[in-house]
Amino acid sequence: MALQRLLVGPDRTALRRGVPAVVLAGVLTAASTAVVLTSNSGGGVYFPLDAVAVGVGGAALYAARYRALAVCLAVGVAAFAGSYVGFHAVAGDEAVLGVLARFARDAEGAALGALAGGVGGAAGSAVGRALAVRRQRT
Repeated sequence: MALQRLLVGPDRTALRRGVPAVVLAGVLTAASTAVVLTSNSGGGVYFPLDAVAVGVGGAALYAARYRALAVCLAVGVAAFAGSYVGFHAVAGDEAVLGVLARFARDAEGAALGALAGGVGGAAGSAVGRALAVRRQRT
């Protein structure tokens, strides 16, 4: 039971809270990346800092409340997938499902997303534990 709680959180929160958090992370970074790329006409190299911020921040917020590692990793991966979709939406070269299928085959993007989600999950879990201990003392 403790391993299940660590991975997906308390009863059914992964479905009721986790799935919307994952979808929101993907949508936010897709929109953010599209806005950033359309507003910058200078060209150059683009690194999805917005995906890192949403992946780490979203996972940290989720972990502070539920401490669910699998959901935190999924938030990070969804943030990077959303950035990938936003990047290709600006170019208009492929449908969203095709872009997501290509992202699924790309291990580097998923690994970076999982790393961001893991970092955010670890930080959020530590903050959540500290707040729980503080609440117990008062």
